[in-house]
Amino acid sequence: MGRVSQIFYPKQYLSCERSLLPSTLPWLISYLENPQTYSDEEVRRHITEFCKELEGKTMTFEIEMGIKDELLLLSEFSALFPIFTPNWIIATIYLTGMEIIVKKELQRRGKELKDKFKDNFRLLLSCLKEEGVEVAELDKLLTPILWDLRNKVIHEGYSPTDEELKIIREHVTKLMEKLTQRPY
Repeated sequence: MGRVSQIFYPKQYLSCERSLLPSTLPWLISYLENPQTYSDEEVRRHITEFCKELEGKTMTFEIEMGIKDELLLLSEFSALFPIFTPNWIIATIYLTGMEIIVKKELQRRGKELKDKFKDNFRLLLSCLKEEGVEVAELDKLLTPILWDLRNKVIHEGYSPTDEELKIIREHVTKLMEKLTQRPY
């Protein structure tokens, strides 16, 4: 699987929204308004055409919008295992990414990794202090709320609320930006 080449933006969707509507949609709407005027066979045929056309247009939309298999797999995972909501998936990605960055920064400094993330984070803060980096702001980013959320999401499968997910995204993004400016 390749990298996602393009980010999906709602404005892009709106610009091609009308082209996604199957041509059989007006007929189906007419049927719903006047069901007695159509035979069962006619209804089945139009529904089949509608579904085939919608499937083709959906595939075209996915290609045009840059939606890749990776994103569809995340959606599939959430559908197969509803306990793992999209918020849990997003939070897990952010929080795991944060842990990886902390470990990579410690490895880059030749430090031995600890068993617990909190210990690794504290060790990195100590290294940064020794290097003359101001770490007070970094330390503030991992508030007790974020620590608690992280543990619940990673270790208990907790699905954060939209507001909690916003906290995770904002804090982790700021933390990762401050820890490193270079991609891995």
